[in-house]
Amino acid sequence: MRVAFLNTKGGVGKTSSSLMSAEAAHRAGYSSAVIDADPQGSASSWAEAAEAAGTPLNFSVTVANRATLAKTAEKSTVDFLFIDTAPNDPAIIDAAAAAADMVVIPTGTTIADMDRAMQTYEAMTTPAAILLWRVDPRHQLYKQSREMLLDADIAVFTTAIPDRQEINRAWHTDLSGARLHGYDEVITELSAAMRVLTD
Repeated sequence: MRVAFLNTKGGVGKTSSSLMSAEAAHRAGYSSAVIDADPQGSASSWAEAAEAAGTPLNFSVTVANRATLAKTAEKSTVDFLFIDTAPNDPAIIDAAAAAADMVVIPTGTTIADMDRAMQTYEAMTTPAAILLWRVDPRHQLYKQSREMLLDADIAVFTTAIPDRQEINRAWHTDLSGARLHGYDEVITELSAAMRVLTD
């Protein structure tokens, strides 16, 4: 399954979600890989730092651009391929969505975050779902955001990623000792979606 993490807004967890999901898929017994299609190269920098520390990631990270993304994704034979994208590059966003079986739109729960995420969702022709990210499940804003999405008939993951500093501290590490903070459940939901899409 090819999964593109994208949002036209920056700072909403696309890179963290791509790599944490790849690690979660690995732990669940799937083969996984990441394509870094963000010119900032955050995912590939993460992989390089982990390897330089002598503790490489449990999956590969390959760099691609708008010209090579489709072929790179097509050549992949892993169970889960995650595509990390740039927020302000429409060509990359379109190419990633076209190369994916499913689009995941991570987003915070502020009004600005939700507005951009819903606009991104509505623009998709590839099956898509919103992943609420860095949330406090006890906060009214989280509950209102979920209700808003459901009322608008927008697909949203049952799983929400909590606001945890441990996720930030996992940057540039091999992730093998990191807590997954819900990304394991994201893989469970994606596995179920994969079965539906292939039936």
